[in-house]
Amino acid sequence: MSVILFSRRFDGRIDCIDWDNLFVTIDGKEGHGFHRHIWDAEKISCEKTKMALPLFRPTGVEQFILQGFKLMRITYNSETTGGYIQ
Repeated sequence: MSVILFSRRFDGRIDCIDWDNLFVTIDGKEGHGFHRHIWDAEKISCEKTKMALPLFRPTGVEQFILQGFKLMRITYNSETTGGYIQ
């Protein structure tokens, strides 16, 4: 799940939750599983800055989206979509 910004200054991913079998965390440790890409303002990128999410354990696609929205502080109004994620 990615948040992508298209603007005059920057086009690309600014936040993301995904899964890798093996990755290096922000503090140089080895991680695996779900992680979040954290925005690095100096590098103008979130590609290399990853934070492990050991408590993020969705049981399906809908839970992945809903829990991801909550983690990324994305608001979701179920009344406008009839309760469905579109």
